Amino acid sequence: LRKAVRLEQGDAQGAEQFRRRAELLSLQQRAQMFHSGLTFEIFVYARCNHLAGLTQTIEQLRPFAARYPCWLPVLLHGEGCFELVRGDYEAARSKFQAGIDLGASGKPMYLWTSMTLHAGLAECLLALGRPAEACAIASDMLRKCEAHAVSLSAFELVQVLALAEAKLGRPSGAERLDLLIARQNALGASGLRMGLSYE
Repeated sequence: LRKAVRLEQGDAQGAEQFRRRAELLSLQQRAQMFHSGLTFEIFVYARCNHLAGLTQTIEQLRPFAARYPCWLPVLLHGEGCFELVRGDYEAARSKFQAGIDLGASGKPMYLWTSMTLHAGLAECLLALGRPAEACAIASDMLRKCEAHAVSLSAFELVQVLALAEAKLGRPSGAERLDLLIARQNALGASGLRMGLSYE
């Protein structure tokens, strides 16, 4: 938990110190620990363009994905984020799409994972100069989030949708970001998530 807080505050060095402590504790206990925060680590490392952190997290995810089907989309999301940070948008698009396809085929997938895969795909499409497709992907997934009453958690999705709308010359993009920032302020958001909304 301390590692995640340090990451969100932008303290990569402090986060690394806590990662090492957790790893040492895990070795001393001879048990795999602290794997539930891996999805958050993917988010933070991707937003900080931290390839080494993404690589470590992906390697930690591989055994889970091999053993438990619900972790495979999370792994594909991590690999997609790695490619996105590297600037290989087509490879990233392929990873995000593969994760989405797993969900469409009936494989188990959490809504949060689906949301992040769609946000990643939309971000790739935007980087590939396909803002209309990015807008369609993001707005469709945002409607699904609203139907499940989780749209307040869809910060990443709202941000990429707003950027796609702005690329298309739609004023709704700026309005959408203003509303997101107001919601985040009301929730007391800070750190990386809040900074990304202002970016």
